Amino acid sequence: MLPRHRPPGRHAARRAGMLAGLPVLTLLAAPAALAHGGVVPPPPDLAAFLLGWSFHPQVALSLVAAGAAYLWAVRRVNAAHPGNPVPVDRPVFFLVGLACLTAALLSGIERYDTELFSIHMVQHMLLVFGAAPAIALAAPITLLLRASSPDVRNRWVLPVLRSLPVRVLAHPLVAWL
Repeated sequence: MLPRHRPPGRHAARRAGMLAGLPVLTLLAAPAALAHGGVVPPPPDLAAFLLGWSFHPQVALSLVAAGAAYLWAVRRVNAAHPGNPVPVDRPVFFLVGLACLTAALLSGIERYDTELFSIHMVQHMLLVFGAAPAIALAAPITLLLRASSPDVRNRWVLPVLRSLPVRVLAHPLVAWL
């Protein structure tokens, strides 16, 4: 008698669903940012906003890694499909989104975001009306699907995208809330 054979996609989908939940767990386990509380910065002026950049390795390295990965995927797709390359505006949108994130999270805006409500709201505007639409217009999921091999796409990318945690987090109501 032959052993029962389970469909190969079932375990891959379960693993992919667990992997999709890792970023959420990472965010929940993150320590409090050093900028919240502690030393009060001097009163703001134009020089403080232009020259008061901070360096948080987790933020800076994540932004650099995201930009490098996106540009690598663009080059891979363009090399594999010279007749149908990635539109030129998509990498520009992605880099604009990363620039908005950098300005909101590492510039003088970050230095005063817990001290001044107006600066905190400027930070929100950069994140909500600058970074989010720019990164969405860059279509990173479409690029990921085009850059991955069929085996990787079917085994890892699509099961993660179809997993319950991703479906819940990507639901418009959850995003709106």
